[in-house]
Amino acid sequence: MGALPERRGSGRLLRRDPDGSVPVVLDRLHFPNGITLTEDESTVLFAETGGYCLTGLPVRAPTPRGR
Repeated sequence: MGALPERRGSGRLLRRDPDGSVPVVLDRLHFPNGITLTEDESTVLFAETGGYCLTGLPVRAPTPRGR
């Protein structure tokens, strides 16, 4: 709870890959929440309550292995 009033960006956006790994996509976010995909699934949208903003992050298709 201290991160929000102290304006410390301690939040992260994570991705779960098909192999079960969970890499960090973005860090130092200000209380990220409200995550969703656009209707065409081309962009991830999320709100940063502490940053007073809505951010869109393009989704990149995974590259097939061996190519």
